Amino acid sequence: MMRRQDALDESAWGKSRGLDPDRPPYPLVRHLLDAAAMALHLWDVYLSDNQRVRIAEGMGLGGELERARALVGLCAGLHDIGKLSGFQFCSRHGVQHLSAELRADSERMGADRVGHDVAGMAAAADVLKALGFKEDEEQKVTQRIAEIIGGHHGRFHQAENSIDSAFLGGDTWNRQRVAHAVAVHEVLGSPVAPESLKAPTAVLVMVW
Repeated sequence: MMRRQDALDESAWGKSRGLDPDRPPYPLVRHLLDAAAMALHLWDVYLSDNQRVRIAEGMGLGGELERARALVGLCAGLHDIGKLSGFQFCSRHGVQHLSAELRADSERMGADRVGHDVAGMAAAADVLKALGFKEDEEQKVTQRIAEIIGGHHGRFHQAENSIDSAFLGGDTWNRQRVAHAVAVHEVLGSPVAPESLKAPTAVLVMVW
């Protein structure tokens, strides 16, 4: 069930490098929404009709291009959800602007440096469950989406690869990952899980 009562914390940052150092970093939720919007734009103006059909068919959504479009936007919009983790402490500037709530729940966070792509892949199952996506052992839809999130920098990681859960933080951090995901999900019209997500289609979405 979605935890809509949790207020979205915009102190969690998505981009800092190259921005005005006298201002707070760019909020993560805005970066996620930017990515989702760009994915929709690319779907509309860059992909050919045939490419859109192929992606939809790979999701088990033949003839439902709008559903496929929204799901591609969701994958893009969740690509950096793993930044809601120990990643937030890799920038001194970013740490200075983190809310007291996030800082208070960071004491047990692991000190090991983990890529935010891998962190996102590890957190994806809980996030997608909160959005109403149910894991199907046969179709492996949530696993494929997790692998898309984990591979968004062009390097494929297997969802079975585990990380120290402490790097993901405690309950406050988990609730913020859900709140950020819900914000993206709702903007996209709250798409439901696809019927399937074939591995070649997942790779295509990840690379694209």
